Amino acid sequence: MSDAYSVFRRHGDVIKWCTPSILPEVLALDADACEGSIVLTQSGDLLTNSGYFRTLHESAARAYGNSGHSHYCCEGTTGSNRVLFRLLRSIMKNDEEVLATRNVHQSVVENARSRRVPLRYMRTRYDSDAEIFLPPEEQDVLDGLTDKTRVVLLSTPTYEGYSCDVRSIVDKVRARNPDILVYVDEAWGAHLAFHPDLPDSGTQAGADFVVQSIHKHGGAPNPASVMHLGRRATDLYYDEFLRTIGSGVLATTYSFPLIARMDYARSILEQEGQARIDRLFEVAERLRNEVNRGNLSVLGDRSEYSRDPTKVTVDVRRSGVSGYDVQRKLMERGIAVSNWGQGSVTFLTTFQLSGDAVVPTVDALRGIVGSSFVDSSVASVQIPANLEKVVDPWNVVSTRDVHLEESAGLVLGEDIKCYPPGVFIGQVGERVSSEFVEFLQSIKGRAKVVATDKSLDSLVVADEF
Repeated sequence: MSDAYSVFRRHGDVIKWCTPSILPEVLALDADACEGSIVLTQSGDLLTNSGYFRTLHESAARAYGNSGHSHYCCEGTTGSNRVLFRLLRSIMKNDEEVLATRNVHQSVVENARSRRVPLRYMRTRYDSDAEIFLPPEEQDVLDGLTDKTRVVLLSTPTYEGYSCDVRSIVDKVRARNPDILVYVDEAWGAHLAFHPDLPDSGTQAGADFVVQSIHKHGGAPNPASVMHLGRRATDLYYDEFLRTIGSGVLATTYSFPLIARMDYARSILEQEGQARIDRLFEVAERLRNEVNRGNLSVLGDRSEYSRDPTKVTVDVRRSGVSGYDVQRKLMERGIAVSNWGQGSVTFLTTFQLSGDAVVPTVDALRGIVGSSFVDSSVASVQIPANLEKVVDPWNVVSTRDVHLEESAGLVLGEDIKCYPPGVFIGQVGERVSSEFVEFLQSIKGRAKVVATDKSLDSLVVADEF
């Protein structure tokens, strides 16, 4: 047996409150016999969506509440975003832009840059107490619209499970300008359409494009995903979409075993989704009730957002132990969490997780944080609402290093990311504000930041553009 197999099979011993969220039947499915190549056309032609492929994708559209075309992808939402940004480049004029939320996934930023699709960001919503990024409100979107806006891109639900009102945003954006396309990166929402007590999926809300990571919370293994073209986008761009698929963007990575597992997950959730998700709610509620004692608490509902109850975000600030340390010590005890930051850790209630995981998880948490209380008032920091975009990243010609204190007013020549979850809080081509400098100074040594100088004593700025 290989060394890798011997090492990785130990993952089975870990209590996993994290992706992938796989239905047990799908996990047990022996799909290897399905392996093949797209040259095997007896089942139809993937590149023209004919034969069984059409039936397969029509079943997906029906299950996910999409009135247009749905299409499976074997590269996660990273691959799905690559396809759709290539499509966007073909239909957007050179001076048109995508208005996006700041908490977009990294694949959105990278694919936009690789296709030279300009991004501009709307107001950033950030809870400075809980230190989490939040989805936009309707007015944030409307305030960000300009004559150049061709696409509005929403990243919702967030890592902690908060969702904006996609349906209302779609309606308000189209009332302002019916030609604007709405694109929802719904990586964390592959399960939303299967339960009435969950926030609306972008497919149900009438978005033009929606991408979902089925491995994150849709019942199938890594790296399963699905792309949805709404009714309007299907009518306008279906042929161009298939040409994009056929250009080699996805053809070489198609996995028949993974597709079979995605379709099996789809069939189970379509028939039993509400009952399966009810069970997730029950396990999550047990965890929530056990945690909400002593010096720990769970982040709750917010009036301006819907929330996915399958995610439980534990506020650890009053314990005096950082979320980073809690995550590390939980992992040492054989417990994995979905996401973590300075003041919190997030647990994802997965399809394969047993309710028996609650007690050992809470016992481990209590063992790590103890029972003492500390003053958490010093933990709060505020991220600047937005940075001014000066130039597109691909137009930056040269860069130089400057001391952080001297960077205000200059243009960033590097990306600054908070990790996890990997949110770009500052990007190449944006102007450094004095508030941004103060923010970076405030998180020195206390938050994990991806930057050229991890100490944040200096920044890379654009020298010529």
